[in-house]
Amino acid sequence: MKQQFTVTALDAGARVDRFLADKLQLSRARLKALFEEGRIRVDGRRVPKSAIVNADARVDIDLPDEAASVLPEPDLPLAVLYEDDAILALDKPAGMPVHPLTSDERGTLANALIARFPECAQASADAPLECGIAHRLDHDTSGVLLVARTSEAYSALRGLFAKREIDKRYTALVGGLIADSGVVHLPIAHHPSDARRMVACADEEKQRSLKAREATTRYAIQRWLGDFALVDIDIPTGARHQIRVHLAAIGAPIVGDALYGGEALDSLGRHFLHARRVGLRHPLSGRRLDIESPLPDDLARVLEHLSVPQC
Repeated sequence: MKQQFTVTALDAGARVDRFLADKLQLSRARLKALFEEGRIRVDGRRVPKSAIVNADARVDIDLPDEAASVLPEPDLPLAVLYEDDAILALDKPAGMPVHPLTSDERGTLANALIARFPECAQASADAPLECGIAHRLDHDTSGVLLVARTSEAYSALRGLFAKREIDKRYTALVGGLIADSGVVHLPIAHHPSDARRMVACADEEKQRSLKAREATTRYAIQRWLGDFALVDIDIPTGARHQIRVHLAAIGAPIVGDALYGGEALDSLGRHFLHARRVGLRHPLSGRRLDIESPLPDDLARVLEHLSVPQC
């Protein structure tokens, strides 16, 4: 399957392998093989994986057929929060990846999705492993995900995200002392030496050298629970690990987030971050939608335990 992408101003300055990793959700090993096989070209020319892409550049990739489909898994659970002919809203559980990294991977939300809604496999033809899923949540983050059932709805949803016209609300439990409310506006980049991490860049030179992307996080404390604060979060932007990185940067890492310094709780097997609500105008009808995901049982139990007075 041949696919073509045009580099936007937002993506300009990125390495071509990272640009394609973001677009296709392919593993680094898989991308390396595709470069070595000569299946990736920029403006018609073969380039190394470290090549920098400029705005308006054309990136072509020739994926073998087996890399362009997702295996349906009808036995995987799938919780649907909203459904119409154009879009879906799913309730992603913690511990489940959103997309497969390779076509033979199983156990992801996309595998469960196309088993029940096979038309989603064609909704994002330029990114077949996404199966119409219009945005992402981290592996251990739970909550609302928007999905398109048609190519028209997929393009429209992606446009709404690009124009920052989708309201994304999260709930997190954090440690540390922070103000009752605030705004974190720090560009975010890939960590220069740790592929698992992202990094907030306050220094302008660091922003330029790491090709940091703009990111804004607004937060407000709902209530204190001993040494922890339950916070409501709104993110108009959507950088990778944005909430986790920004909260850690202001000295309030998310509880359970070992990657960014969050305090571990014996009763919690993941980080305490939940995408609780998405608000938008329907991409086709324009009707207002506010879709909510209830707090999962594991997070609710943590709050219940912390709310009990400690003797």
